[in-house]
Amino acid sequence: MASATVMRASTSAASADAWRRALEMTAPIGRDPTRTLPVVVDRLAERFGDAPALLSDNGSLSFQQLAGRSRAYAAWAIEHGIGKGDVVAVILPNSPEYLAVWLGITRIGGIAALINTNLVGDSLLHSLAIASPRGVIVG
Repeated sequence: MASATVMRASTSAASADAWRRALEMTAPIGRDPTRTLPVVVDRLAERFGDAPALLSDNGSLSFQQLAGRSRAYAAWAIEHGIGKGDVVAVILPNSPEYLAVWLGITRIGGIAALINTNLVGDSLLHSLAIASPRGVIVG
């Protein structure tokens, strides 16, 4: 029984330490509000290039590919008149492309409304009505 208590205390300390590190990493955001996630991804692409950024059973993207795909989705959004504050509904299964879409929309100041792919009928209609998107990406 004593070993279980020691293990829980050790796990708790490790968890608290992980949270502390995560909070320290977000602290610079207040000092540089232009440092958005798409900007961070671009910097990582410059640094790590073709190294894998996202891996899944549904594909993979290198840092460079992730940055490039997100810029392509940003261009798509601009071409379709989507701008800062506009909502785009994203109805995609989990995949590396999902993150590229989300980053692309946020790159231009848009808002990605992440809609659950399991919704159908009235539930889906309700979610879309609440989000009131200017565009929808479905996959």
